[in-house]
Amino acid sequence: MSLDPGQARRVVELMALTAVVDGEADPDEATLVRHLVETEPALAGVPDPGGAIDEARDRAMEIGVEACIREVAAGVDAAHRELAFSCCGRVVCADSEIDDAELAVLTTLREAFGLSMDDARRLLSWS
Repeated sequence: MSLDPGQARRVVELMALTAVVDGEADPDEATLVRHLVETEPALAGVPDPGGAIDEARDRAMEIGVEACIREVAAGVDAAHRELAFSCCGRVVCADSEIDDAELAVLTTLREAFGLSMDDARRLLSWS
């Protein structure tokens, strides 16, 4: 089942912003974003995912990454917040190195989405 295209686009934008929060997207992070866009059924409806990624990065250059993350996260509806948080968590973990900026993104998203610490742990535990 795919998301509303606008909601799916916001998830893609958040993944792209998560990948660049520590400067440049690590190749593993960029690869995972592309992989999730191509294989996650809920993201199937994103028209021009590359354009969404470019627009998110451009907006982040204008207002800063954290402000852009907050702006995009505010548009994610309640039904899709867990998907967005989980996808961003996977991007953070893609290169097996989690730095302070990446942890801050997850904290920002958790707070913006109104997720509890238990929710966050559940969404970040993959088997």
